[in-house]
Amino acid sequence: MGAAPPPRTALMGAGAWGLGHRIGRFLTGGAPDRKWLEAVQRQLVEADFGVAATNEIVERLSRADRVDQATLERIVVEQLGPPAAPLAHAAQPPTVMLIFGVNGTGKTTSVAKLARRLQAEGRTVLLAAADTFRAGATEQLKIWADRLSAPFVGAAQRGDPAAVAFDAVAAAMNRGIDTVLVDTAGRLHTDERLREELKKVVRVVGKRQTGAPHESLLVLDATVGRSPPRCR
Repeated sequence: MGAAPPPRTALMGAGAWGLGHRIGRFLTGGAPDRKWLEAVQRQLVEADFGVAATNEIVERLSRADRVDQATLERIVVEQLGPPAAPLAHAAQPPTVMLIFGVNGTGKTTSVAKLARRLQAEGRTVLLAAADTFRAGATEQLKIWADRLSAPFVGAAQRGDPAAVAFDAVAAAMNRGIDTVLVDTAGRLHTDERLREELKKVVRVVGKRQTGAPHESLLVLDATVGRSPPRCR
């Protein structure tokens, strides 16, 4: 029989194959040695922490008196920097959050994760499938909505994304729901038509709810290098 998995914490909560689990196998509670540090360094590099951040974490670990889970988590969290600013919430619900980005960065999954976080804070959430372009996008978000027991608004493929967003905000108002998360189609900054489509979504939700969208969240792939600053 293999060793029992490490307890789930903030760092360890990414699942059995997550970074926390892989590094957790090396935790000894004693002073770090070269072999241990090399193993941790390898895991951090494989997790795309980057060379500079990895070297800084390993350097700090090498100076630690002991390498238990708490020490590892503290150093990694400190290296990641201060937490992001809290999400904005409308004075009068619903809060409307627009999620956008290029293709394949995980927008729909990010919507589900954000919904789960908001639910954990005691907020009610409605998911809106305004990605009417990608085949299966509406069905994918509907699956997440069902898993989260969250209300859902969608449309047929090639439907009007702005209409979906408008209907979602209206539904949230009628049902007294706190937050609307609007999933949108992936788009490049070079595609003028899709950029105009996104602008229309923004205009429409702003007409239905004062100040909307209250948050516009850009989902990025960390491997895209210097492209994001040019996508504004």
